[in-house]
Amino acid sequence: MQLQRAEGEIGPPIQMSGTYPITFVAVKLPAFLEKEFARQNALVALVSYPVSVKGFFYRLWSYRNAFMTKEGGGKQVGPLIVAATWNSRLDPSLDEPSGIAWFGYTLAFVILMAVVATVIWQSKNSRQDAAIRKRNRKPVLIDLPSDLSGNFSGMPDVDPESPPSVDRDP
Repeated sequence: MQLQRAEGEIGPPIQMSGTYPITFVAVKLPAFLEKEFARQNALVALVSYPVSVKGFFYRLWSYRNAFMTKEGGGKQVGPLIVAATWNSRLDPSLDEPSGIAWFGYTLAFVILMAVVATVIWQSKNSRQDAAIRKRNRKPVLIDLPSDLSGNFSGMPDVDPESPPSVDRDP
C-alpha cells in the first residue's frame, strides 16, 4: 500500500506493506472494492488488496481481534486513515490471459507424460522380471533310468534287508 502525502506537504510517499492491519474510513468504496464485497456477498469482508491511497492519518486506535485473543489477550493497535481517494495497484491486464500461459500448460503436459511413461516402463520391467524369476525357479529334472534294480551308478548292490557294514579299511 502506498499512502500519498497531502497537497503541499514535503517528502516522498509513505510506504506501508505487510500483514499489519490498517483501517480506512471513506464516504464511498471504490469500484474494485465494491466488486470484492459483492463477490463475497458481505457487508464486512477481510480484503487483502494492493492500493494507493490519498488521505490522512487520523489516529491509532485499538480493537479486539482473534489473533490478540489467541496470543493472550489485549487489543490490537492499528492506524486509522481517512481516505480521500484510493486506486487499485493491481495491473488490469492480469485478468487477461498472458502470452506465456502456453508454457505452463506445456510444462504440465510434459510432467504428466513423464509420469505416464514411468508407470508404463515400471509395469513392463516388473512383468519381465517376473518372467525371469519364474524361468529361474523351474525345477531341475533328472532323467533316471526306468530300471532301478540294476547297478547304474557303479556302486555295489546293497541289500536293503541287511544291516550296514561296520568294516572299514585301516
